[in-house]
Amino acid sequence: MKNRVRWRGLAAVLALAVAAATSAAPKKSMDPDSLMAAGLRFLNERKPDDAQTAFEAVLKIRKSDRDAMAGMAEADQMRYRWGNAAEWWDKILERSPDDLDGHYGLAVCKREIGRRVALLQRYIEWRSAEKHFKTIMRADSGFKDVLYQIALLEMDRGHYADAILLAHRQLAVHPKSFSGRLGIFRVYDQSLTHWLLEKPLADSAETWLKARTTPYDRYFTAELYRRTGRLSLADSMYVSLLARPDSLPVQPIHLSRARLFAERGEPQRANDAYWEAVRSISCDLEAEFLKQEMMLIVNEKEYDVLKGTVPYTILPELLRAFWFRRNPAPSSPYNLRLAEHFRRLVHAEKYHRMDGFKTSIDQMHQYLNFPGWVHENVKNFDDMGLIYIRFGEPDDQAAVQGEQVDTNMSWLYKARDDSPQMVFHFMSNTPGVWSLVRDLKDPAMLENLVDWDIRYHEASSGSDMNRYAMQNRLSDESAKTVDTAFRTDRQSWSPRTKFLSVIPGLYRYRAGQSRDYFNWAYGIPVPELMRQIGAHDTIRIETGIEIFDPRLKSVWKDSHRLTLKDTTDARLRDGALVDHFEFELPLRRHLLAFHARVEGTEILNGWKYAIPPDDSARDDLALGALLPAYAIEPKSGSSGRDRSQLTICPNPTGRARVSDPLYLYYEIYNLGLDSKGSADYTIQLSLRRTGEGKTVFQRIGGLFGGGGSHRISIENKRTGRSRNVQDYVGMDVRSAPPGHYELTLKVTDRAADRQVWTTLPIVLN
Repeated sequence: MKNRVRWRGLAAVLALAVAAATSAAPKKSMDPDSLMAAGLRFLNERKPDDAQTAFEAVLKIRKSDRDAMAGMAEADQMRYRWGNAAEWWDKILERSPDDLDGHYGLAVCKREIGRRVALLQRYIEWRSAEKHFKTIMRADSGFKDVLYQIALLEMDRGHYADAILLAHRQLAVHPKSFSGRLGIFRVYDQSLTHWLLEKPLADSAETWLKARTTPYDRYFTAELYRRTGRLSLADSMYVSLLARPDSLPVQPIHLSRARLFAERGEPQRANDAYWEAVRSISCDLEAEFLKQEMMLIVNEKEYDVLKGTVPYTILPELLRAFWFRRNPAPSSPYNLRLAEHFRRLVHAEKYHRMDGFKTSIDQMHQYLNFPGWVHENVKNFDDMGLIYIRFGEPDDQAAVQGEQVDTNMSWLYKARDDSPQMVFHFMSNTPGVWSLVRDLKDPAMLENLVDWDIRYHEASSGSDMNRYAMQNRLSDESAKTVDTAFRTDRQSWSPRTKFLSVIPGLYRYRAGQSRDYFNWAYGIPVPELMRQIGAHDTIRIETGIEIFDPRLKSVWKDSHRLTLKDTTDARLRDGALVDHFEFELPLRRHLLAFHARVEGTEILNGWKYAIPPDDSARDDLALGALLPAYAIEPKSGSSGRDRSQLTICPNPTGRARVSDPLYLYYEIYNLGLDSKGSADYTIQLSLRRTGEGKTVFQRIGGLFGGGGSHRISIENKRTGRSRNVQDYVGMDVRSAPPGHYELTLKVTDRAADRQVWTTLPIVLN
C-alpha cells in the first residue's frame, strides 16, 4: 500500500511538473528519460493510469517518442481498451513500417476487437490481424509468442485443430515460453468445449486426441472423459499422468481431479487434490494455474495482488488466507467453501461454458461495470455461469415465455446477514449463452417479479411518468448489484443444511510468563437437536478445533467424537451435551476455529475467534476468566485447588439451576507482598439481579420498593505466601428467585492497595 501511495503521488507530481514545464517558456523541462522510466515501472506494477500519466508527459516533450507511444498502447491493452491501443500502434507503424512490435501489438488488438463486433466487421478486423501476423512471420517466425497469438486467432475462427498445432509449434520454437506453456492449455480447453457441443464432434475429437502422443493430448483425453461423465476412466488417466507427467505441469491434473471428486460428491478428496496442487508449486508458471482458479471469485483487492508480482513461493500462503477467510468452519476436516467452489465449477462447466462470442447484446453490457478479472475469463463462462460460481444456486428464478418475448431469466438471492438482496437479469440471443442486462423493458417480465419486490408492479403499470421513473430507479439498482456482485462472493448451503445450535465459551488463564492456558467449552442443547433430526437411538457428533498463527498456519488441532445414546450420559447437564478442549499457546496473536457437525447429516455450525496476544500487563494485579461450572471436585488422590488438580465440568451456557450450587473457578495474579512476604487480600463474590427478564409489574414494584432487586454476597479475607492464587467456590443460590443476574468477582489487594474485578452475566432457572 505504501508503494501505491508513493507512486501515485509521484504520477500527480509528474503531471503538475510537466504542465508547469510546458506552459510557459523558457522554464526548465522535466527529464523525459526519467519520466519514461517511471512509466515503465508503472506498467510493471500494473498501474496503467499512472503509466499513461508519465508517458503523456514524455509525449508533451518529445511528441513522436516511439517508446512512449508503445507504453500508451500497452497501458490501454492492460485495461482492455483495444481500440485506443490500436490507434497508438497505428501511429508507430506510420513512422516505422517495419516495427515488429508495432505489427504484433496491432494484430493482437485487431483480433480482440473482432471478438467484440458483429460478423461483417469481425471478418475485416481478423483479416487485418492476419495481415500483421504474416508480416511478422516473414521477418522473424520466432518473434515473441507470435505462433501462440496466431493460434488464438485460428481458434476464434473455428479452426481448432490448426490452433492446437500452432500452439505446439510455439513450444517447439520457444520451449520455455511462459505464455506458450500456459496458453496451450487455453487452446486445448476451448477446443474441447467446442467439440463437446455435439456427439459426432466429440467422437471425432476423442479419436484425434488418442491418435496423438504428447502429454497434452493424454491430459485432454482425460478431460474429455471427465466432461462426458466417464469419471473412473478419466481418473485412471490422471493418476497415470501424475506418475509420469513428462513436460506437463501437474497443477492442472490435480485441479481436474478436484473437479472430478466434487462431481462424485467427495468433498474431502476434492479438498485434498486442490491442496496437493498448491503444495506442488515450484515455479511461476505452475503458480499461474492456481491464480487462474481463483480469478472467478476474487474481489478487487485480491485481483490487484494476484496480478502483481507475487513470487510463487508466497502464493501458497496467500491461498491459505484466501480460502480461510471464506471458510465458514475452518476447523472442519475440509474447507467447506472450497468444496462448494468446485461443485459450482462443475455445474457451470456443464451448463454455462460458451463457444463463441457475446455480440448481440453487447450494447446492453456497456451500461454495466465489469472488473478486470471478467476480461480474463479464460474458461469462457457466460455471465450466468460467472454469477453462479460466485453465489451458487439462486433462491428463486423467474422467466416469461412467448413467441414475441426475448429469451429471459431473472435470479433472486435473498438478503442474508452478510449481503443484501440481489436480483440479476439475463437475456439470451444465442442458444445457451446468457448475458447480464441492466434493464427488463417488457412489462410482462417486470410484472412477473412482483413477488420479489412490489416496485416491479409500479415499473410495469401506471402512468408513463411513474412507470419510467421506477424503471430508471430499478435499472440503477441493477447496475449497482452487478458491480457489487463481481467484487464479492458468498457461501451457500443446500436446502438440507440445518444449523446446529452450539453455545461456546473461551476461558483463559496464565501458564507462565510466556504462555497461557485455554479452556474452550461448549454446550449443545439436546432438545433442539432432537427436533432437527427426529427420534434416534444413537446420535454421533463430530467436533473439532484448530488454532492458527498470524500467517494462518495450523499450530494445534484436536477433534472429538461424541456419541449420545441415552439421557444418562454423564456429559448431559440441564438438557445440554457439554464438552471442552484444553490447550496452551505462546503469547502472540492466534485465530481459533471450531466446528460441530452431526455425523451423516448436514446439521452443522462453526466459529472463528481471534485470540489477542494478552489481556493485561503480566506484572499488574489481574484476574483470569471467571469460569462457571456444573461441578468442580479434586482429582482422585489430590487435595490441591489449582486447575491441574481439579476435575472441572464447565458450564458455557450462561444458565444454572437455583436448586444446584453455582460453582466458579478463578485465578488471581500478582498480589502484593508486605514486608514479611505475606499477601493480604479480600475476595468478594456478589450476585445481583438485573432488570433484564423481569415483567413490567416486577419493574414497577421494584421502583416503589415492593419486589425488585435481589443480591447475594460472599466476602472472605485471606492471607498467604503466594502472589498467585488458583481456587474455586460453590455458591448457594437457593434463596435467589429465577431471573437474569450479574455475577461480580472483586479482589482487593490490601498489601498493595489495589483492586481488580470481573463480571459475568448468568440466568438462574
